[in-house]
Amino acid sequence: MRALPLLPRLATAGCAAALLIPATPAQAMPNARHYGGIPMVGAFFTNSADVGSGRTQCTGSVVHSPTRDLVLTAGHCAGSLNAAHHAVFVPQYRFGTSAAHQPHGVYPVRQAFTDPRYTPNSRGRDSDLDIAFVRVGPAAGHAVEDRTGSLTLTATPAPPIRSVTMVGYPGSAAVNPHHSPVTCTTSAGRLPGFDQLKVVCGGYYGGTSGGPLITGYRGSSRTGSVVGEIGGYNGGGDNRNDHWISYSPMFGQDAFDLYQDAVEGVTPYPPLPYPTPAGIGGGW
Repeated sequence: MRALPLLPRLATAGCAAALLIPATPAQAMPNARHYGGIPMVGAFFTNSADVGSGRTQCTGSVVHSPTRDLVLTAGHCAGSLNAAHHAVFVPQYRFGTSAAHQPHGVYPVRQAFTDPRYTPNSRGRDSDLDIAFVRVGPAAGHAVEDRTGSLTLTATPAPPIRSVTMVGYPGSAAVNPHHSPVTCTTSAGRLPGFDQLKVVCGGYYGGTSGGPLITGYRGSSRTGSVVGEIGGYNGGGDNRNDHWISYSPMFGQDAFDLYQDAVEGVTPYPPLPYPTPAGIGGGW
C-alpha cells in the first residue's frame, strides 16, 4: 500500500499552500499543488464525529448513476468503510468546518461494493480490480449527486494518455497540515504486466487512495470523465511507497459490471475468465 513511514496511504489523517515533500527522486517531475477542490471529490471518514477536525481515510468521487448516490473509491478502502458504524463521505471537504457547515453536506455510507476476486493491497493480477463503488445515504433529504454534480465512469483510454488530472486528500498533518485536496495534471503511462496506469507526480501520500483520474472536467456544469482512481498494485504505489508514483486500475468490463451491481444493490458475482481486458465499452 502507499505509505509514509508508519503511515499507510489508505488509512491516514486527513488554502492554497506549498506542498510539503520531504524527499524527491533524482529526476525532474511534476508536483501536486493544494487547491480548493471540486464539488464531487471528497474524503471519507470512518467516524462522523471526526468531520472538521479528525483524520480522513480515503478519497472518493461522485459518479453519475440512476440512483444518484454512488461514490467511486479504491477497493482496498472498502473494508474499513463497511466495518465502521458511522462512516461518512464529505464532498469538497473543508478542514476546520463542522459537519453542519460543510459546503455540500455529509453523506452516510450505506454499503461499499467490491469485486470478490480482489485481495486488498495485492501485488498480483487481482490488483487490477482495486475498485469500489459506495452507496451513500442522503444529506438533509438530498442525494449527493444532486448537490455536487458528478463524473461519468468512462473506459480508460489506451495509454499513454497525454493529460489526466489526479485529485486526492493526503491524510497526514505532517505533509498536509490544512487537510486540503491536492491536484496534478500530467501524463499517464502503463504499468508493465498489469491493466493499470502509472502516473508520476509528487505529493500523493496516504489518504489519496481512491482519488479520481479526470479528463474533460467542466466546472460550469460540474461534469467530466473519470478514467481511473488511485489504487491497484500494492494499494496504488510501488514497493518503496514513493509518494511520486501512483497506479490506477484501467476501467474495462469488470469495472462496468461492478458499477451495475452497485446501482442494482446486488452482491457482485465473479465472472470468468479473469481479468477482462481493459478499455471495453464507453461511458455510463
